[in-house]
Amino acid sequence: MAKWSIDLKKWAKKTQVDIEDVLKESSIFIFSRVILMSPVDTGRFRANWISSVGQPMSGVISDATDKSGSITISTMTGVVEKFQISDKSLHLVNSLPYAVRLEYGWSKQAPAGMVRLVARDFKNTVERAIRKRRK
Repeated sequence: MAKWSIDLKKWAKKTQVDIEDVLKESSIFIFSRVILMSPVDTGRFRANWISSVGQPMSGVISDATDKSGSITISTMTGVVEKFQISDKSLHLVNSLPYAVRLEYGWSKQAPAGMVRLVARDFKNTVERAIRKRRK
């Protein structure tokens, strides 16, 4: 008869860390792609991607611009890194009045949108993060 034991508290804690890590990595990748795929004129649209934990944010960052997306990505990464399973959700929102129009082809720079394109690859993104941890 084989005997084995496992410290369930230790296993649960490690599993939670792994899940959080997968969610954080996947979210940073996905959110970054949305930001970088966003059309750029003045950089205001990119600067208004606002990330949050728990509840989606509303409002706009009035005078901000970020043509490269680097400031927005850095801010988003800082928010996502604070995520814990108990928070239940991560959000990326752009509340500028023309955001929906841009998502549905208003810009020649992003005629197929951003969010819908990135969402198509969501499953592959998460699976890649999981495989990375299994190595």
